[in-house]
Amino acid sequence: MRYLHYLLAASIRRLRKRYAKTKYLDYHKKSLELDKPTLVFTHDIDEGYEPNIDEIIDIEKKYGIKSTMFLLAMSHPSKKWASRNSKWDFQYHANFIGNSMKKVIEEKGIIDELIGKKTEIVRAHQYHLPDLKLVKDYFKADSSYDNWTKLSLFKPFLTTLGLIEFPHLPEIEFINLHKGKGENIKALYKDVVDIARKTNGLLIVLTHPTPFKKWGRQIQEFFMTQDGFEIETLHEVMTKLRKRNNITYNPKFLRPH
Repeated sequence: MRYLHYLLAASIRRLRKRYAKTKYLDYHKKSLELDKPTLVFTHDIDEGYEPNIDEIIDIEKKYGIKSTMFLLAMSHPSKKWASRNSKWDFQYHANFIGNSMKKVIEEKGIIDELIGKKTEIVRAHQYHLPDLKLVKDYFKADSSYDNWTKLSLFKPFLTTLGLIEFPHLPEIEFINLHKGKGENIKALYKDVVDIARKTNGLLIVLTHPTPFKKWGRQIQEFFMTQDGFEIETLHEVMTKLRKRNNITYNPKFLRPH
């Protein structure tokens, strides 16, 4: 079977979702349409070693794009590095594993101070987000839900809580599928890209710094060289969708005091 490894990896992802507990689609209110196919490059910076991240920055400079980087409090780059790359979109990578909500919010403060503004989008570390209700007072959007097991879901959606949910394609399965220098993965992603083009889909690609050095770079370049896509940061997409759909939800702890 052509995608046997993919199907096995997808089964593992289903088990992870049960572990994560959040029933994302139970919060689905309506899909949010885009004007054109859109690509967003995101990186979970849970290995905040600046030489590794610099390689990501360098390739994005080469192609003239900016990505969204989710920064984790327990492993983040220096304030000097963040200031030097302030044109990139920095958001918060939350760690709910073993942490109380109070601790998660304390760590959000660390990242907010690091980048000099309040983060508005959250992604859960290891996809472990117990309940969207826990974050609704602190963020305008979440991007923890991965759609490997529901590839037809290329649309962001508004939740019943007022948050926008941005499903993404995680790179964990790259490990499971890594053969032939990634050519088999590219064949799979070609199908994904074709669907996204036809449906004006939002394709959110995820990588991590350490795998990026090994084989993530070629996957990134594959997506970066695709025609017919608008490339934006997650914050840019969120801002446009909120305006277009008249989403006025303003989380309690993001309101001006």
